[in-house]
Amino acid sequence: MGGGVSKTEYERIRKELITKEQVIRTLQDRLQETAAKAAEHSVVNAAAAPPKVSRLSHAVVTSDHKPGTYALIPNDDKGRAMGTLDEGEGDGDRTSSSKNHGKRRVEISAEIMSKKKIMSPEERVVYPKNDATKDLIMKILQTNVLFSGQTSAETSDCLDAFIPMRATPGTLVIRQGDQGEHFYVVESGQLEILVAVAGSPTPIRYGFLGAGMGFGELALLCNMPRAATIKAVTDVNLWSLERNTFREILASHKLMRLNKALQILQGIVILNKLTHSELQQVAAAMEWEEYEVNTTIIRQGESGEHFYIITQGEIMVTQVEAGTGKEVQIRTMRAGDHFGEMALFKDEVRSATCTAMSHVQCLTMGREHFIAMLGTIQELMDLNG
Repeated sequence: MGGGVSKTEYERIRKELITKEQVIRTLQDRLQETAAKAAEHSVVNAAAAPPKVSRLSHAVVTSDHKPGTYALIPNDDKGRAMGTLDEGEGDGDRTSSSKNHGKRRVEISAEIMSKKKIMSPEERVVYPKNDATKDLIMKILQTNVLFSGQTSAETSDCLDAFIPMRATPGTLVIRQGDQGEHFYVVESGQLEILVAVAGSPTPIRYGFLGAGMGFGELALLCNMPRAATIKAVTDVNLWSLERNTFREILASHKLMRLNKALQILQGIVILNKLTHSELQQVAAAMEWEEYEVNTTIIRQGESGEHFYIITQGEIMVTQVEAGTGKEVQIRTMRAGDHFGEMALFKDEVRSATCTAMSHVQCLTMGREHFIAMLGTIQELMDLNG
């Protein structure tokens, strides 16, 4: 018999390569987009200060062995140090001013985390914050490009994970050139942004950071040198989010979405010819979108190209009667329901309108993406017998 692979094996390998190429292109596009937006916002401008809070973070600053460097140490029950400048803590990147309106898409982090390292929500440490502090941090997260691709639950978990810190005048919170691991939010006080430039004997002051501003967010995305030194001018109260905690939160939510999607996909009749491995590919490739109340998700009569799984909220399904032209409600869909699956394998107009009755979150996949990964439904039936 001649050598070579079978047609079935060839098709399987071809589709795996297509999937991997798509993942690579997607990650490259996201990294380029993030880098471009970060470059646009590399100069920090003053922002309107939110209401001041009376509850300050508990921490002290101790002298390090090098002149001009300090360790930020929160005064929690354990009295543990959160890191020193010698370990690298930050840059002068400010929070993005771009605001996301309407539906949003996942994912921003390309780093992989082992399932063994993913904690359950019950295992995570929540650092107490009063309402004013929560509002301050949430406002910064919602206007920062790094957090714009998150679900509301992910953002809430990130908010809970911020750690209180304090710095006295002269403290170097972060140092230019060091590798950073934390993103910081300023609750009160003022810091200056200093950048060392070739040919200049002293760093150049590029501006100031005050209450209601954030800096160092790129440390959550990748391990790269800080672009500036951030130095406390007055007593400063900060909140900090560490990279591994950030990654663990995103990985945890992604795993929950994957398991939920896989569970629902296994019960969809038109997908019953897919193997478990193929269903996993579909589940992993699905993106999430959020819709506010009264948003029309799909409209009767329009061409359908996406399939949806509801993970949160309620959707009203209505249909216009052919004879009377009257719109009537058919049913209500909730978390765990799905719709639009016919769009995965053929062009057809939507038979009903789906409208968000509350804040809704869905997992979704387009027909082109599905076919690029696995081929048409008919091809899958032929291959899987």
